Amino acid sequence: MKKKLLPIFAFLLLSNILSAQTILKKKKHKVCFLKQITIPSAQPSFLISFDKKILQPNYTPPSSKQEKWQKTSLTDLLIQHEKEAINFELTLEIANRYSSQKDFTNAYIHYEESYAILKPLLKQYPDSFELAEKMDRLYTSANQETKAIDSWQDYLDYVPQDGIAWTKLAALKLRYESSIESAKQANEKAYLLDNTNVATYVNAIVIAIREFIPSIVAASQLENKAEKEKALAALYMDTNFFDRAIKDTQSSPAQLGKDACLLIQVTLKSALVKQDENIGTVKIKLNLDPSQKQIIRQLRNNAHILLEQKVSNPLFAHKVLTLTDILLNNPDQAAQKWSEIDSPQQQDIDIYNWLTLGHLLNLNYNKAAIFKQKAAQLSPSYEDFFSLARLYIYEKNYPAAVATLDKALIYNPNDYRAFVTKVAIYFQQEQWQKGIDLMNTILPSLANNEQKQHLYYYQTLSLLLQDKLSEARPRLEQLQKDGNYTKEATTLLQKFY
Repeated sequence: MKKKLLPIFAFLLLSNILSAQTILKKKKHKVCFLKQITIPSAQPSFLISFDKKILQPNYTPPSSKQEKWQKTSLTDLLIQHEKEAINFELTLEIANRYSSQKDFTNAYIHYEESYAILKPLLKQYPDSFELAEKMDRLYTSANQETKAIDSWQDYLDYVPQDGIAWTKLAALKLRYESSIESAKQANEKAYLLDNTNVATYVNAIVIAIREFIPSIVAASQLENKAEKEKALAALYMDTNFFDRAIKDTQSSPAQLGKDACLLIQVTLKSALVKQDENIGTVKIKLNLDPSQKQIIRQLRNNAHILLEQKVSNPLFAHKVLTLTDILLNNPDQAAQKWSEIDSPQQQDIDIYNWLTLGHLLNLNYNKAAIFKQKAAQLSPSYEDFFSLARLYIYEKNYPAAVATLDKALIYNPNDYRAFVTKVAIYFQQEQWQKGIDLMNTILPSLANNEQKQHLYYYQTLSLLLQDKLSEARPRLEQLQKDGNYTKEATTLLQKFY
């Protein structure tokens, strides 16, 4: 009787499985290999933000009203546009709809039409604030931020005493220009013309942060732990703008702006001093130095005073108390208090990111994942989904991790950390062939590119599993020189060669 021959694909599959079994036959080799399956780091943001609403304790939100075209389909908008061809708001809405659908050709056509509607009016009324605002919205929607800045500068040439316009110009410069000096000058003019405009204080917070970041990053990169902690302890945010404003105006936004800066200062120092520790693998306690503890006491006292005043908008106070509870290593208390405030005020992504960190430092992966889910729901992003997937991996909830990594890749398919993490999950579960097959879907030009370190490393692991030691060796030697995988490469060279 003739023996049936295995189909070629089955033969290749079997040979790959046997290769993995061969290379990992010795227990010490298998243990070593599994330990080198290093998952790329997440880069969540712990920077705290404040807008002009939160800096106004007596702010009352306007009654919610539906956007004019919120439920109107693009098809119906286009029909209406045929009747109202010179309606700027309608034309801009159509352009934005096309842009959101990634139909950039039609978006550009309607952005151009929007500009054509405004152009003759601008020539006639160059001193119109309303037209300057419309130009701002048009250009920022069309990702032409430089032109948005120019439009405000053109307006200010005609109306140089408009403090609100200077504030808007400063905000744009802060968002889109690398240097902050010009923005700082514009915001100073805004303050001198109108020190009641809360947006000016929001700009001042951003300026203080941007001036603080370079020095704190430099300190956090010091290799010696004692030197790093000493350097970070010596850094302080510049609050002179707010000290002057408090003296000039005795206003709540000025005091809250200063408190916001001090809170940002403490949170950044706390997060950065722990960044090199084994977060997620060992319990970590946030240790505050005496000056930080003093700042926290003062911030909490100010927050309690604000709450005692029964202000209509206590969100700032709640944010301070929640974040300082986390800094004081009380994430459960922080979460409980945050859950008790009015539901509309709970939509703060900063809080959920810090609640995630607080529980992760205590190795409470389940609670950390719950809060990271809320952050991702409020503002979906690659980094939030990737961070959430890592939490599921800590819990060994691999199906949820893979599904979440797929969501991350929707937001940025060119960030390969999520892709190789899927490969890592298969390798960790000893599903060698699944991991190899997934790596084989990557173009060789990417998998063999030394600059794409995550892909390059996992392709090297794939080669090892296939018993292609001669191909893997020069890659490991390259990885050993510098980058994210020097320790892993060194270990694998020692064990397998």
